[in-house]
Amino acid sequence: TMIGPAILLLPWAVALLGQMRNVAAGYWIEPPTLGSLISVIYNLGWGFAISDTFKPLAVMVTVGLLAYALWQNWQDQRICLLWVAVAPLVLVLAVTWIWKPVLLFRGLIGCVPAAVLLVANAIAHERRAALFAAVLIVPILVVGLVDHYRWNPTNKGDTRAIVQQVINQIEPGDVIYHINDGSAVGWGWYGDGLTQYEMPECDQKNRGALSPLTRQALGVQLVPFDELATGRVW
Repeated sequence: TMIGPAILLLPWAVALLGQMRNVAAGYWIEPPTLGSLISVIYNLGWGFAISDTFKPLAVMVTVGLLAYALWQNWQDQRICLLWVAVAPLVLVLAVTWIWKPVLLFRGLIGCVPAAVLLVANAIAHERRAALFAAVLIVPILVVGLVDHYRWNPTNKGDTRAIVQQVINQIEPGDVIYHINDGSAVGWGWYGDGLTQYEMPECDQKNRGALSPLTRQALGVQLVPFDELATGRVW
């Protein structure tokens, strides 16, 4: 029963290792510790959506419920589902210990559907677990939905306040010039009405850059710095 899922995971594992090789030793790669393992599990569930106030609760609920789900599904002999949910993480941990650190939660996104099924199966077994989910998980989902839209302007140095400072000092002919997609997207929303451009090199050297179609939809314009016909550049 485990051969089929293992074969299906092989192409993804090869792609995963190839991607991880390119970013290994990057500042976002976490060392193989208990804390980093919990961090990966938490981020696979919530990403950057939860504020610091509710993050401890989200961590406890996520780790506790997943541990219960693993135990319950093991009792039910759902081996294939357990294998699909857990094997990629075990593989990444093994590579991290044997070869080099490649522990990055984004690379394990393929585990999430199986993990959700594990939790759903476990909750369906026990009325108390379903009540637990309703009392704790639903409020966290609501908080996460709100905090997701609050995260970028506060986590990135309070984008809204900085944009307002520029607006208060802007002069005719001034432009905003971005050297990465992150600031271009944030300022595009909070600085609507300002003349803004992005450095073309962002498209050539950044592996995680936006696609031309996405930039077009967001209204991000790539312009070389020496072609800016302006007086002041922010």
